[in-house]
Amino acid sequence: MDLAVFEPDVFELALDLEVLIELQAELPETSPRRMRILQALDDALDALDLQHIVETASDARAQLADVLASPADASAHRIAAIGHAHIDSAWLWPVRETIRKVARTTSSMATLIDEQPDFLYGMSSAQQYAWIKEHRPEVFARVRDAVAAGRFLPLGGMWVESDTVMPTGESLVRQFSHGQRFFEREFGIRSKGVWLPDSFGYSPRCRS
Repeated sequence: MDLAVFEPDVFELALDLEVLIELQAELPETSPRRMRILQALDDALDALDLQHIVETASDARAQLADVLASPADASAHRIAAIGHAHIDSAWLWPVRETIRKVARTTSSMATLIDEQPDFLYGMSSAQQYAWIKEHRPEVFARVRDAVAAGRFLPLGGMWVESDTVMPTGESLVRQFSHGQRFFEREFGIRSKGVWLPDSFGYSPRCRS
């Protein structure tokens, strides 16, 4: 086992440098944006004292702030990153293990939400929320507070992540009916999108 002191500024600086080095490599060589990034990287490394990295990491990061915040072209897409843990409600383990996994994951994510002001987490399947409410009410209370704050996002509106090939239309309607009513009753919200990351196929009714 290796032990080390975690220095947040140094860690964040390493990430900033990695992002910008990879970004400039994808831009055309004559791109003004690429030139600005290269200049900012040069300025950041000038500000970084290799004999005192911890003390000067924040100064180096300051040199990169503008190019990191600079948007792409006006027509470019905006991308948002939201945390998610795909947990099968019924897989090769007993239901009691699913309940434990859901409780551990949501507890960890609630802690990350408390510690990281920009972190968002999304979880689907009203059934999994219902398990937390029944078996770990103290965790569910934290989830409810995070949902109210817009940080913990109920996804999909279905009772479980459903297959859409074999079930009938009535079955899918019931998935949404029960799922959305749970989210509305517990959190006062309705999901606005379908969430099917592991459906093993999409029926015509889901593409229409």
